[in-house]
Amino acid sequence: LVGLLVVQIGEGNGRIAHAQGNGAAILDLLERTGKFLCLRGANFKVKWKLTEHEPNVRATWEGRGPAHSDARTSYRLSTVDGGSTRDLQRLIAENADADTIANAATDPRLFWGLATRLGLVAVLSVPYWHAPALVHWGGQGVAQALFSSTLALWRNKAAFVLNALLWTGMLVGIAGLISLLFGLLGLTQFAPMVMMATGLLLSTVFYASLYFSFVDCFMFGAPQNLLDDQA
Repeated sequence: LVGLLVVQIGEGNGRIAHAQGNGAAILDLLERTGKFLCLRGANFKVKWKLTEHEPNVRATWEGRGPAHSDARTSYRLSTVDGGSTRDLQRLIAENADADTIANAATDPRLFWGLATRLGLVAVLSVPYWHAPALVHWGGQGVAQALFSSTLALWRNKAAFVLNALLWTGMLVGIAGLISLLFGLLGLTQFAPMVMMATGLLLSTVFYASLYFSFVDCFMFGAPQNLLDDQA
């Protein structure tokens, strides 16, 4: 998300600043109406107003500052799948006909968008997988916990890959079974509610299982002579 900030001084004449910055930081600043902006060491207030808005695509704010100054900032989201996921969600929400939804679902960009999202989530999950437990129960610092979590997953990568495949297969299988069952019964409108309840139940089981993976990776609470007895 890239923010483009343009500040104009004096009745809209004379553009004195044109800067690209961190979109998230600027967005957070804009949401707090009346906060100070800093330009070349000078602080000034700008009161922002949302003037253009296209959900999930772009947004534009305009503001007024001191000395009749004008400010304008725009944000545009760029999707990795060319917007195919958003288009499919829109068709489903609008109750489009089955053929239109089926054609949208066959867009190959959906797969690459999903693969990119899952890949990024997986990369971010590795250092945080065991970090909270290591801080709480292991007494480690934040940096050490992140490192230890990454090292633990790397040394047990085969087990975690198998665990991920089993969970993925189970979720896909259960979702397919629910869809098939309610489709045969002619009660497809109730399938999403059952899927949501099933998902909440399975998420509880999944998060409970994280404790056992933590114990197995770090032998937390195990007898100190456990390995000596096995040797």
